[in-house]
Amino acid sequence: MKNSIRIAAALLAAATGGQLSAQNLADRVANANQPRVQFTYSARSEVCGDGRSFIRVGNSEWYGSWSGDADRAPCATGPARVVIDRAGREVISIAVYAGPTAETPAGVADLGRVRARDAAEYLLGLAERSEGRVSRDAIMPAVIADSVDISGRLLSIARNQEAARQTRSSAITWLARPLTSVERNVQPIADALVAIARDDDDNQSVRQQALRTLARLEHGAGTTALIQLARDNQRAWLAREAVSAVNSSGDPRARTFLRDVVRRADAPDDVLASAVRTLGGDYATGEDIKLIRDTYAKLPGEKSRESAMQAIAQFGGSDNVKWMLALARDVNQPINNRRRAVQHAYRGGTSLSDIVKIYDENTDTQMKEAVMSVLIESGEKGAIDKLMEIARNDESMNMRRRAISKLGQSSDERVKKFLADMAEVRR
Repeated sequence: MKNSIRIAAALLAAATGGQLSAQNLADRVANANQPRVQFTYSARSEVCGDGRSFIRVGNSEWYGSWSGDADRAPCATGPARVVIDRAGREVISIAVYAGPTAETPAGVADLGRVRARDAAEYLLGLAERSEGRVSRDAIMPAVIADSVDISGRLLSIARNQEAARQTRSSAITWLARPLTSVERNVQPIADALVAIARDDDDNQSVRQQALRTLARLEHGAGTTALIQLARDNQRAWLAREAVSAVNSSGDPRARTFLRDVVRRADAPDDVLASAVRTLGGDYATGEDIKLIRDTYAKLPGEKSRESAMQAIAQFGGSDNVKWMLALARDVNQPINNRRRAVQHAYRGGTSLSDIVKIYDENTDTQMKEAVMSVLIESGEKGAIDKLMEIARNDESMNMRRRAISKLGQSSDERVKKFLADMAEVRR
C-alpha cells in the first residue's frame, strides 16, 4: 500500500512538476526586487547570436538590429537570455538575446539559469494572458527554448480569435517550423490552418498568414489543401490568396496546378490574375510565359490581362517584345489594353524607334498620348527630340499642347530653353 502511494505521488509530481516550476518562475519574476528581471535558459542548437543585438534561427532568419554585415559580430551559440521590464507586477516589455552571456546590467534582477521547459511555459503564459506587444513578443523566446515542443500551445493561440492579431500571426508563422528533431504529425496543424483560412469572420491578415504557413509545412503537407482552397470559385478572396500562397511551397505540384488554372482560364478574374502573376513571377520559365501569351485572348477581365502583360514584359526577350507591340497595334483590342501594352513594351525592352513608330502610325488621341507618356518616362535624347518635334510640328493643336505639357515634366536643360523659346515666339 505504501509503495503504491509513493508511486502515485511520484507520477503526480512528474505530471505537474513543469507547471509548478513555471508558476515558481512567474512568482520569482513578480517578486523580484528590481523593475527589470532577467533569466537564462538553454536555446535550440540552430539558434545563435551576439548576446546583445541580434539572433539567428537556422541558416537565414535574423532578428534584432545591426549596422551592416561588416559590423556584425560572429553569431555564437549559447543560452537564451530574456529581460522582462515591469510596471509594478505587470510585464510591459520582453527582450530576448542569445549567444555569449554578458554581465548583468545595473538595475536588473538576475534569476540565473532556469529550465528551458519552465521558461517556455512562463513565456507562453504571457503570450496567452497578456495583450498587445507583450503577448506577441513572448512567442519567439518560447519557441527557441531547447528540446520543448510547443506546437500544441501555438496552435491554441492561433485559433484564439480573442488574442491579438499580431500574436496569432506570430504563432501561426512559427507553426511552419518543426520545433524538435522528432518527426511530427503535421496533419492537425494543416487542418487547423485550413479552418482559420476558411473562416470568413476571422481577421483577413491572420487568414493570409494561415495560407502562407500552409505553403511552408514540411513534406508539402499543406499543398493539397491550398490547391483545394484555390479551386473554390464561390469565394474569390480565399481562392485568390490561396493561389498566391501555393507557389511559395516549392512543391512541383504547385507549378503544375498554376499552369492548369491559366490554361483553362475559367476561374474568376481576380483568381486568374493571381495565378498569372504567380506563374509569371521570379521562377517563371520561357514555357510559362509562352503559356500566358497563348492564353491571353481567353482571359476574362482587366485584372488578369494586366497581370499577363506585366509578366510578359518583366520576362523580356524578343518574342515577348514583338507580341507586346502587336497587341499595342491591334485595333480590335480595347483601347486601355493597347495603351498599357505600349508602356509594357517599352519596359520590356523594345526600342525607342518602335515606340515612335506607334505614334506616327496612329490617329487615335489616346494611343498618341500613351506614347508621349512613355517618351517622357524614358528621358532619352531621342525621346525628348520626338516630343519637341511633336510640340513644334504636329498637325493637331491638341497634340502639340499635350507634348508641351509632357515636356514641362522634364528637367533637361535643352527642354527648358525649348519651352522658353516657344513662349517667346507666342508673345
